[in-house]
Amino acid sequence: MLISAVAVALNNFKVQRDDQGNITSNYTDVMKRFQVARRIMTVIGEHSEPGPVRDAALLRTFRGGLLDTFSWRFPRLTEDEQTEAAATAKESVDAYLSPDLRSRLSAPHRIFAHCAQHGLRRELVAVIDFLTAERDGHRPPHDIVVDAGRAYADYPHFRDPRAGIPDSCYEITGELRQQDRLDAVEWRRTGRGGVLRLSGHGYIERVALRDAATEVVLVARSGGREVRVPVAPAAAGSTARDRRPAARRR
Repeated sequence: MLISAVAVALNNFKVQRDDQGNITSNYTDVMKRFQVARRIMTVIGEHSEPGPVRDAALLRTFRGGLLDTFSWRFPRLTEDEQTEAAATAKESVDAYLSPDLRSRLSAPHRIFAHCAQHGLRRELVAVIDFLTAERDGHRPPHDIVVDAGRAYADYPHFRDPRAGIPDSCYEITGELRQQDRLDAVEWRRTGRGGVLRLSGHGYIERVALRDAATEVVLVARSGGREVRVPVAPAAAGSTARDRRPAARRR
């Protein structure tokens, strides 16, 4: 990786081998990687002015240099090494992770950052072990908790009063993807008017519906007038064309 700082512009060039690997994506020295990430952030902070360019460089380093180092290798460190590594990460988090940058991180990275800042070593290891087992298929995917219109990943220590990790660290509302499909459109004339029949379904993976209120919104091409039509939700797996075990259709 070559990093060049010229005036207030910072450019990050990443070169991969034919196997798509490089020195930053394959590493064995966890402590050194934390230290390198800290030094990179120091350079960014010293050679760039606050603003979108600096934020982009910091965010890239948080995602791909600092917080992603809390991987399966971290729990293999001794407790003293884990404490030292987390303290190194804390320096960068305290100095450079603004509320805006924090909101742009993934839920695991927000949890890692919070644990590093507040000395929650055991909780940090528990979350990493959980994510590693989930990634490797050694446990079922995490549940999703929906509360007051927001969605949260049910990772370890979610709403654990002893850990005190904020709900915002677990929020994944913006990461959910709704799948919608329109299968058929039919217009039937009835006298001077007609009936429009739409067939299709929509769902959000792994989010169970409870007291669902679903509607289709029709918008006139000219004038923008809206007509809202309520739709009854269907049970999961009730649509023969597209059966998905974890889906809820409407």
